Amino acid sequence: HDTYQWEQVLFDGTTTTFEAIYRRPGLTVLAVTEDKKIIVNFETQPNTAAFYTFPGGNSETRDFLDCAKRELLEETGYASESWVTWMTTDPLHYVCMEWQNIFFIAKNCKKVTEQSLEAGEQIQVSLLSFEEFIEITQRKDFRNKEISSLIEGIKNDQEKLEVFRKEIFGE
Repeated sequence: HDTYQWEQVLFDGTTTTFEAIYRRPGLTVLAVTEDKKIIVNFETQPNTAAFYTFPGGNSETRDFLDCAKRELLEETGYASESWVTWMTTDPLHYVCMEWQNIFFIAKNCKKVTEQSLEAGEQIQVSLLSFEEFIEITQRKDFRNKEISSLIEGIKNDQEKLEVFRKEIFGE
């Protein structure tokens, strides 16, 4: 995290100092295999309850796509040559902390190696059908709340669900 400050003139003409925090962007990968399965991790980290999530992590550089590719490979052993930047969110919606989460869709993923996990990670990779994926996003232990909210808004509308399916599978 970086902390920064700035002087700001108030409505009465006085000046005060404000501060905010900047956190490196997060990267999240919605990865789809060649046979149309969605990769979801079941992850355990020290001092946290186990949770379902997509592959991802924090960006070490400004090359977000390169970092996303590395995270997918390390956490799952899968790689893709077909990437789309999907959306960028502000998960905290907090005025004094800047933090973006950049979502990518990785299509036609292939298993190319074994996982290469950090010492603080235990990850079981699951390959889910579209229907299983929709179901798991509604669980309390699914960590990607932006996706949970998105699915909650469309899960009962077959037209919107089909548009979403085509977007992630590239059909």
